Amino acid sequence: MFYLQSHSIKQAFCEVKMLHKMPVFDYNTYMANERFASKNALQINVIGFKMSTKTIRRNSLKIIDAALKECVLITTYRYDDMDTDTNKPAVSAAEVLALAGDFGSVSASYDADGVMKKIHITIHSNHFYNGYRTVEDARDSLTPSAFRKYFPEIAAQEQAEEDAKYQAAALIEKAANSARIASMTTDTKQPEVAVNQFIFAKFASLNKNCDIGNYIEECCKPEFKEKFWERVRWVESPNWRVSRAKVSKIINLSAVDYDHFAVNLMESRNDLFADFEGGTDSDFDCGRDIKDFWEMSPAEQEEWRKGAYSLVALIQAPGRASFVVNPEGYDYARYVGLNPTL
Repeated sequence: MFYLQSHSIKQAFCEVKMLHKMPVFDYNTYMANERFASKNALQINVIGFKMSTKTIRRNSLKIIDAALKECVLITTYRYDDMDTDTNKPAVSAAEVLALAGDFGSVSASYDADGVMKKIHITIHSNHFYNGYRTVEDARDSLTPSAFRKYFPEIAAQEQAEEDAKYQAAALIEKAANSARIASMTTDTKQPEVAVNQFIFAKFASLNKNCDIGNYIEECCKPEFKEKFWERVRWVESPNWRVSRAKVSKIINLSAVDYDHFAVNLMESRNDLFADFEGGTDSDFDCGRDIKDFWEMSPAEQEEWRKGAYSLVALIQAPGRASFVVNPEGYDYARYVGLNPTL
């Protein structure tokens, strides 16, 4: 004998499958009436009464239908299809209910308040349906591309809002960079430096920036960041450091070219760096012919590091503050040093 007891949507789905395959006859069981609990969480009230399997099946289908009709989107998937989820059409509650006799299993997820979020209906292992009660429930489960397909208007509106935010942020950043770059305009006489002369410059730890304004911002910070604990010791990491460099090339630009270059430091500039690779060298001479740093002993490597310096190009223009660049073998300004001094 089959007894219908107070149960969830999942049990209701299982009953639909079970009762669909049972002969229709009356027996001593319970009558189920569906109702919406607080905040629309679905469940069944049960009172003792004789009821046919047809009636049980019909009432269960009502619960299923009500749950599906609450969904803003119902999608279908077949694992054996090669299409991505963005090519799957949305379906209606009626289309799903038409397959009630083939229901295999079902699960329904709820939020902390007991409100249904999602229904998952399996026809067989390779064919199932997902119903989402709200747009946000769908967003949580769908891929971004699938969400854009099923909710094009919402996606378009959100994209427009993101674009507006990005443009506003870009304008703010541009204004800030313009202010920083303006600080590079100067009437102060810049140091006269010759090729192969040693200088000192301030190099930011955060490098490979697109415009010089970012370097200025980093170099205006305190020399050291806040200490942090790493394994067994406190570590003090610098925001910038003054390092020794050797001017291997001097690049003279017009004020216009300087201003363009200063905000496009990551731009490929083979015209500037074709004959200059930059890199690092050292005053230390190990006294023998070696081809690689790692051919030296640990003690020699330490001495090499102590005498190390960067090979840089000095960028200068009329009415502009000079700075140095170490491309490190690339064709763009990979490392930038400010305030070069003798």
